[in-house]
Amino acid sequence: MHERTCSFDGCDRRHLAKGWCKSHYKQAARGRELKPLRPSPRKHCTFQDCGRDSEAKGYCSAHYKQLAAGIRLTAVRDSTLTPAERYWQNVTKTDGCWTWTGSRDDRGYGKFYADGFEHRAHRYGLKLAGIEVPASKVVDHLCHTLSCVRPDHLRVVTQQENSHNIEGLLANNTSGYRGVSRNGTGWVARVRLDGTLHTLGTYPTAAEAGRVAADYRTQHMGLWDSTAQTEWREVVPA
Repeated sequence: MHERTCSFDGCDRRHLAKGWCKSHYKQAARGRELKPLRPSPRKHCTFQDCGRDSEAKGYCSAHYKQLAAGIRLTAVRDSTLTPAERYWQNVTKTDGCWTWTGSRDDRGYGKFYADGFEHRAHRYGLKLAGIEVPASKVVDHLCHTLSCVRPDHLRVVTQQENSHNIEGLLANNTSGYRGVSRNGTGWVARVRLDGTLHTLGTYPTAAEAGRVAADYRTQHMGLWDSTAQTEWREVVPA
């Protein structure tokens, strides 16, 4: 996508506001007649491969702001791209997960900035796919890969349903089955539901107790069927 330039006839400077470059915008703001600018040598930002016009101390306005704030200079994203176009630039697709390659938080969730706010990347991906997430619901990764943004690897669920899809066992689990622990000579099955721990009985084997616990969770927390996902459409730039 080409960078937008000033709309004044013959001016090829970078657009700033209302169709004009910085100099022509100043002329208009002061109520003056717009006139051609005197030719001057164009200096570009000294940051590697930036290419924007230099504004101060050899940097464009965006890199100068980074410098003044005392942060590490990084490439500036193209402001002419739409949020959707910027989003898909940060996604690597495979036959399995679609991995977010942009910034991530400490837990591994992708972060995406748009509309003046920081969003979880997978949630924003659902928005692009036309899937709304009500305030009362959360988004569950069926694939257990927190950096994945593939819509059909995600489901909109209650917090209780989300807890049903927890991967792995607790560190102190000795039975090999979720919700199962030793009780004398047998194995007891327990499930926590809405803050209450339900004891489902004691069984001769851990496997049998595990089946009882799993069936109870399915009955009361729901079983996810990937074919039941709301229809989604992939929105990518042409």
